[in-house]
Amino acid sequence: MIADKMEERQAQRAEALKEAKAAEQGDRPGKAERGEKKPERERVSMREKLPEKKAEVAKNEANREHPVPTKTKETALG
Repeated sequence: MIADKMEERQAQRAEALKEAKAAEQGDRPGKAERGEKKPERERVSMREKLPEKKAEVAKNEANREHPVPTKTKETALG
């Protein structure tokens, strides 16, 4: 008898969850209703991007300060 009641309660909970999900999805308008669409992006191949990326990296490397080594040969031996 206790097992029967437990099964009934589980079934009721599952049904309540389904109803809650359906209500939640029903409240939100779809993308078509909102009028939103993702903008179409132009696809650019990697071969076309490569020279630009190389130039950008070279520019960053030229601007970067290289650290000065703290240990020299003389300090290591002395």
